Amino acid sequence: MTTIDAPHGSRVKVWTPGSTAARAVNWGWPPLMLALTTWMFLQVRRSVTGKARWVITPVIAVLALASIGATYENIALAGDTTYAAPGKLYDVGGHQVHLNCQGEGSPTVILSGWAGAGLHAQMISGCRA
Repeated sequence: MTTIDAPHGSRVKVWTPGSTAARAVNWGWPPLMLALTTWMFLQVRRSVTGKARWVITPVIAVLALASIGATYENIALAGDTTYAAPGKLYDVGGHQVHLNCQGEGSPTVILSGWAGAGLHAQMISGCRA
């Protein structure tokens, strides 16, 4: 759990899952969604008639296709390591911070984002690669 101070004085607690938890969720939700859409489709065929069936069925189909697509993506990306971020990792106060220094001139703009905090821009005097 991480506590983030909001600009208006309140605090927000954010749970940031680690890579193991995120991987488990990425692999877990598509089969569950597909099972749920199958159950919904059967329930609609048993109990819904008329125009309502024609409205609900495409929604269920989109959910099923999204879960199949997510499963396909998980399988395709399982062994793919070509998405390594450019730049270097630096140790800052016991935390690993990624920095990708590009371009020349001044001022240097640093864009940093955290889960739940949005994107923040800061200007500093220079960037050394």
